[in-house]
This record gives sequence, C-alpha cells and structure tokens, in this order.
Amino acid sequence: MEYSSFIFVTYLSLVRRPTLFGAYLVLANKMRLTLVFWLLASLYCYSQTSIRGIVKDAETDEPLSYCAVAIKGSSKGSVTNMEGAFKISVSNKDTLLFSFIGYNTLSIPVAVMYKQPEVKLVRKSVQLKEIEVHGNNDYLYEIMDRCRKEINKSSTRVAKVYMELETEIQNQPVELLQCYYNARLNGASIENLILKNGRVGLAAIDNRYFVSLSTSKVICDLHLTSKNEYFPFIPFQYAKSKLKKNFILSLEYSDATSYQIKFSPRKNNRTFFKGDVWIERETHSILSITLTGENLSVYPFIPIFSEDSLYNVSLDVTQTYKKNKYNSSVLNHINFNYKMNYISTRALERSNAPLSQFRSRRVTTSGVMYVYDYGSSFTLPYFEYDDEHDDYRKISFLPYNNAFWKSGNGLLTSEKQKYKLSFIEKEGMLLNFYDKDLLASHGTFFETNNIFWKENKRLSHSLSIPRKDTLSQSFINQSYQTDLYNIRVQLFLDINQIGDSIQHLSATVFDVFESFYHLPEQSYTNCFLNIYFDLCEIERQRMEKTLTSRQHTMAEIDAIYKQTVVDMNATTSRYLKEVKLGENTKNLKKWNKIVDEFLGIDNVKLFGL
Repeated sequence: MEYSSFIFVTYLSLVRRPTLFGAYLVLANKMRLTLVFWLLASLYCYSQTSIRGIVKDAETDEPLSYCAVAIKGSSKGSVTNMEGAFKISVSNKDTLLFSFIGYNTLSIPVAVMYKQPEVKLVRKSVQLKEIEVHGNNDYLYEIMDRCRKEINKSSTRVAKVYMELETEIQNQPVELLQCYYNARLNGASIENLILKNGRVGLAAIDNRYFVSLSTSKVICDLHLTSKNEYFPFIPFQYAKSKLKKNFILSLEYSDATSYQIKFSPRKNNRTFFKGDVWIERETHSILSITLTGENLSVYPFIPIFSEDSLYNVSLDVTQTYKKNKYNSSVLNHINFNYKMNYISTRALERSNAPLSQFRSRRVTTSGVMYVYDYGSSFTLPYFEYDDEHDDYRKISFLPYNNAFWKSGNGLLTSEKQKYKLSFIEKEGMLLNFYDKDLLASHGTFFETNNIFWKENKRLSHSLSIPRKDTLSQSFINQSYQTDLYNIRVQLFLDINQIGDSIQHLSATVFDVFESFYHLPEQSYTNCFLNIYFDLCEIERQRMEKTLTSRQHTMAEIDAIYKQTVVDMNATTSRYLKEVKLGENTKNLKKWNKIVDEFLGIDNVKLFGL
C-alpha cells in the first residue's frame, strides 16, 4: 500500500520548485478529512430563507457538537458545528427535528425558531439494567452479532460529502482543510470519495508547513466489519464466538427503543478499540458507534522519514447514523480526533535544544465528515487527472469557484475557526479561498503543478515542463522526434446547479504531468509553446461566449464542451504540423498573428524572434 504524507515544505516563488526538507507526519494511504469556512447572511422571507440557531444540553447548558438537524418530512438537513451552532435553509412552514444520541428528539416549528433560536435537548432518563433479567451477558453478544449482520446487509448508495479538518501544533493553528466530495457508501462505511472542490489554509511552524495530504483515503479504509492492518480491531469485525474471546461487553443503557453497549478489549489495549455502540432494539440497526484508542501501536500514520518517530498516538472516531425513507440506517456524519507526538531527527540535528523539548511538540487534529443528499451527486468538473494524487494536489487542479462555495451545504463556521482562519490569512497562506489565489499560491507550494492560463503569465520550457526521465543523447538521436515530446492542454469546466440556474467556471490548463519535452531548447521554443497554449485559450474564450449567450441545459453544456475540445485538438494539430515545433518561422509568425488579433499577445515580440 502506498502512503501519503503530512509534510513540511519550503515556501518558494511561483516559478521555482519547492524542496522537501523535513516532515512531521505521513498519513497512511486512504484518509481525508476537511474543514469549511464561510458565512451566509440569514434572510427572513416568505418562501426560502436561512435560519440559524444553537443546540445545548438542557441541564449543563453545554453546546452539543454535531447534533443532527433535519427538516420534518424531507431528506434535507444539517448538523451543528463544534460550538453547537447550525444554519439551514427552510421555508416558514417547515418544522425542524433535532436528534442527538442519548437525548430525546425535539420537534420545533420554524416560526418558533425565529423567536427562540436556542434549542435545549434533554438527556434520556436512565433505565435500570435490572429491568431486563438475564442469567449472564450472553444476550449482549447476540445483539452485537445481529447488528453486524444488519450492517453487512446494507446496499450501496451514493451521496454528497462535506469534510473539514483543523490541525494545531503547540496550540498554534497550522492547517485548515475543507472539501466537498461525491461518495459511494456501502452499509456503514464509505467506499470511495471523489473530490468536487477543496481549499486549504496553512501557517508555518519551525519554518515548515504541516499538510494532511490524503486523509480522505484513510477514512475510506475504516470499515466497521472488515479488518484493516492500519486500524485497531473493532467488535463488529468478529462473529459471536470470537467476539467473546476478544471483547468484554456491558449494558450501559436501555429503553423501549435502543441499547447502549460498552465494549473493551480483554487484552492488548494498544491494538483494539474500546468504546460504545447504540443499537436500535427492534431492528438491531446501528445508531452510533464511538471508537477510542490511546497510546496505540496500530494506527494509520507513519513518519515520512524512516529516522523520525511517533509515539503516544491516540485516535477517537464517532460514526452516527440516521434512518432513510426505507427505514434503513445510513451514515449521517463521522467526527474524529487524533493526537500524537512527533520527533524529527532532522530538527534535532539543527538544534542544540534537548530532546525533551521536541517531545513536547504535540500534533492535534480534529475534523468531521457530513454525509447528505443521499441519491444525488455533484456534477464533477470536466478535467482528467490521476486519482492516486493526494488531496492537496487534487485541490490545486480545481480552481476556486465562488458561486459553488457560497451555495454549499457545509457546517456553520465556529468562532474558533474564524480566529484560526484569520491567523492563517495573516501569518500563513491560503489556497483556493479567493479568486486571487488562482495561480498565485499553487505554484509556490508544490514542486511541480499544472499551470492555469493567464494573460500576464508566459510559459518557460525549462520551468514549465519537467523532464520525467533522463534520456541519453544516443537514445534521443535514435528516436523519432514525435516520441520525444508531448504537449497536453486541458479545458477545465465546472458546472453547478444553483437554485433554478446553472453556473459554470472554465479555465485553460497546461498539464504538467502529461507533458514532456526531451528536445534541445531553441531560440523559438518558448514562443512555440506559448502560442500553442494561447490557441487553446482562444477556444476556451469562444466556448465562454457561447455558454454566456443564454441559459443552457446540462446536456447542451456537455455538447458545447465536447465540441470545443474537438475544435481545440483540430487547431493545435494543424498548428503543430505547420510550425514544426517553431522551426518554420514563417508559419509560426502566421499563427502568432492569430493569437495577437484575438488575445492581444505578440509572442514573437515578447521572445525576441
């Protein structure tokens, strides 16, 4: 299995390649988490509006994090943030349902919420265990086994997912990550996540950045009923007989509708989760499960450098479920926390400080994944890339789309998150938070990255096309010229249904990962490359003119995009044939004139030909 990583990188300029010089952490391949920040105005109107509120424990007045908020009679809903606050789009006639494991469900009309936005939930009354008389606790193992079978009977579904993640080191914010995905779920687990869009905030510590490269893929590896070598064992991964050998069960709570069963390992706490599970009494469906592990010896993290080390790793995961219209339990949200100490040998070598000082560097990460709109998916951007790329690389492929983020269904930004975002914006850097981030930040962070067309930016052969392989001169001399270079440009198109209208965002992208150029650089090479890129941009602008001429259907937009790609490929093929990589100066100037007339860019003059 490949590993993704938490890494520190230097911050360099757009045209230079940052070098990796240290690391705090590598996260095993298969884990993503995320974090979202925005604030939409709450507007009271007769039809559709956004309403805000806060959910608290009625006795302690403590906020209830990740409480489910649903519109009665609808599949629409939301969850509260870490501070118990929520925002949801409603009509004045709607009624909101508030449900939290261990609390009585509360129903409140929207009209009442406007007057009293603070919601108080009451804990369920504790039922004496003696009400149910059993000779031993064997029945608990039977309940768990029946629940395991119910989980395995669940069918495959699709849904949308919003994730947010935040990391601190020594109480300093170092990372905020937020993403939207299309998800495929099977039973109690997420099988696959495909990125729709994402954005990142980073602040350096010790002159290095901490980044969670592939956390989403790790989440997909956490299956309740299937073992994984990178996670501690879970009770539902065992049939009844082996469950007895490995876990101790006890009844914590029961009423007419549910059981709360506590579980703990009989031995070796470092390789088994402990925790509790809520199970519906009648159907044996899972309602919620909390998994806790401290000082673990099995976890989905490794140091990026073999000489570095981790210790005192703890991991807490809670998965909460809801009933769908078919009365089946489906995943509603996952919230997770993990902590660890990281010892960097490289950092120690550069410092005279004692080892004990570095042992105090505690990495703390928390996040949530919210699953919603079951049965529907985002329209994914028209753009091809290798799905094995890490989360950060994928985010860099997908430019910021303001309309999409404003229409998203993420969690309400907490006050702590506002502070962290403000700190990072001042002390660190943002990727894909604003339109100005396009190009401006992507290239500064990654060693190599795709290049978005921009009027005031020109390609450089030596900097824009990295050599994937070092070829000998004899091999080059014996090869066909067409085998020694490949220039690939893609048209990016993101389409979003927002209300009754369809919004889109397009860009012309030079594909650094698929392009290569093993031929000697000539005086005309950069001119040749930029005219090629500009011709692709001309086709994009023609597509934009068509798309904005009137409102189109999704099918019409799809057809327009595909025809634009056909036209772009035909134009660039003709260009390559006529200019012979720029060697035919006469034809190169002819194509330069086309670009100059359409875009106002004279590449021949710029590159001194």
